[in-house]
Amino acid sequence: MPDDAPERDPRDSVAAGGAPVPAPVDTPAEPPAAQREAEAQIHVPDVLPVLRTGQSVLYPAIVVPLVTMEEADVRAVDDAVTSGHRIVAVIAQRQGEDGA
Repeated sequence: MPDDAPERDPRDSVAAGGAPVPAPVDTPAEPPAAQREAEAQIHVPDVLPVLRTGQSVLYPAIVVPLVTMEEADVRAVDDAVTSGHRIVAVIAQRQGEDGA
C-alpha cells in the first residue's frame, strides 16, 4: 500500500468470516408521485366507527382475516361500509384486572 493512501478499516467492506458487505441501497427521499396523489385524495372523517380486536394487533398494509361475533364490531364494519368512507378505527384492547 502506498504511503499516501488512507488506511482502511478491514471491517468497512468485509463482514465477519470474509464475506463481502453489499453496498447500501439508496432510498428515495420522498414517495413516488402516484402515492402522494393517492394519499392526498383520502379523506378521514372526524368520527369513525371503532373495531375492537381484543389482544390482537394489526399492522398497516397487511391483510388479516378478522372474525367477530360481537354485535358492536359487526355494526362498526357495517357503518363504515354504508358511510361510503370504508374506514374504521382499529383498537387493540388489554384485559382489565376484572378479566373483562
